[in-house]
Amino acid sequence: MVAKIDHDNPATFPWNAPLTDRWFSIPRYHPEHERLWRSSALFDVTYASRRAYKSELHKRRTVGRGMMRNRGRRKVGLAAPTRDQAKALWWADMKALIPKWLLGSRPREDELKITLRYGTEIQVVGLDRPERIEGQIWDEFIVDEIDNCKAQLWDEHLWPAMQSEGRECLVSTFGVPEGRYLLYRLVNEAKEDDSGQSAAYWWEAEGVIDPAIIERAKAKMDPATYNREFRASFDLIGNRAYYTYNSHVHEHDLTYDPSRDLIFSFDFNVDPGVAVVGQEQSKAWYKEQHGVNLPETLSDSFTAWIGEVWIEKGSTTPMVCGKLAEDWKHHQKDVLLYGDATGGARGTRSDQSDWQIIKDYLKPAFGGRLRDRVPRANPAVRDRLNAVRSRFQTADGKIHSLVDPKKARHLAEDFEAVQIVSGSAGEIDKATDNMLSHPSDSAGYYIHEKHPVGGHVSVTEIF
Repeated sequence: MVAKIDHDNPATFPWNAPLTDRWFSIPRYHPEHERLWRSSALFDVTYASRRAYKSELHKRRTVGRGMMRNRGRRKVGLAAPTRDQAKALWWADMKALIPKWLLGSRPREDELKITLRYGTEIQVVGLDRPERIEGQIWDEFIVDEIDNCKAQLWDEHLWPAMQSEGRECLVSTFGVPEGRYLLYRLVNEAKEDDSGQSAAYWWEAEGVIDPAIIERAKAKMDPATYNREFRASFDLIGNRAYYTYNSHVHEHDLTYDPSRDLIFSFDFNVDPGVAVVGQEQSKAWYKEQHGVNLPETLSDSFTAWIGEVWIEKGSTTPMVCGKLAEDWKHHQKDVLLYGDATGGARGTRSDQSDWQIIKDYLKPAFGGRLRDRVPRANPAVRDRLNAVRSRFQTADGKIHSLVDPKKARHLAEDFEAVQIVSGSAGEIDKATDNMLSHPSDSAGYYIHEKHPVGGHVSVTEIF
């Protein structure tokens, strides 16, 4: 059944109108959905949780406005930080949402352009090359993932390109907060504008997304990441990289379990040379074997950091491996290798990679029990940090990792002290103190590979 449309009033266009098979019914209504849909503001900015239909509403609103017969020729831009992102976020959905009778011609795959019968031209564009949007007259421009754009792009290219004398351009931006960055600034500017030409919209996931998904998210994510991803919160957590780590909660006397595999994880560096040692352990084992009650909020299975190598000056990869072999040569279960996939820049043998050197030096001690678990590429820093944060505490209050501060002293100190560069998008500060970050980087490579969460990856897993 085709919905009956008022072609002269976009505000009355129903967002669940079954124009094509792609127009599924949005299952959970939020009052802000309708407020955004009926917006007459020249500039609107939406900050809402992931999978809460903010993108879907903007796509449908674009189709609805394209069905207005009384608007003449209009040029609409649908954008994202890069062309590949823009194509992935907009192109297939727009082609599926637009009914065939509304098309003025076939979509242009090479130009990512759709022309509608009433004169609207829709162009999908990436903002990685600002010249793509400059020199054109736009009637409407919508930007997804706005917080992944640089502030300079907005100020120097995008906003000026939207201004044409005697012609108004509707501008919409939306995304999930990445901290108090560009989206935060635009939201505040919209709220402070008392002219009525700007508007800000917010809704959280709870009440909109399936409650089972919410519970899975709380069990996977650290509290700050959950608040950002599912409550669209701008809350600051300071500059600590591992803000969920609390020495009073996460530091305990831990015991090596000979019945479990060992984890060796490496960060290639010279001063200091480091590696960390861990195991996946059981809370019940501590109670049975040692009569020890670990924290009540600790999950039944957890990551235990029970050792490290720290060679402060003049370290080489063979020296780090020699120390590991000496300390753990008695171990009879498997030894799993994790760490920096790229290897170090300085190796002992110029014709071998650091990973080959590690295998050569550890093989005599562990034989066929040595297992390579190194991924082909390193994760994004943000994803690695989020995985470590979530391993220390998820939004449901559960703890999933402990550190022995005596056996892994530098690792414990790292989790307390490593900072994020102020004003950055999450880069680790390696300049202020070059002795910091190496042990925690080592642990992070393992945690991300074994217990991935991290930013968008976590949301994909949860859904």
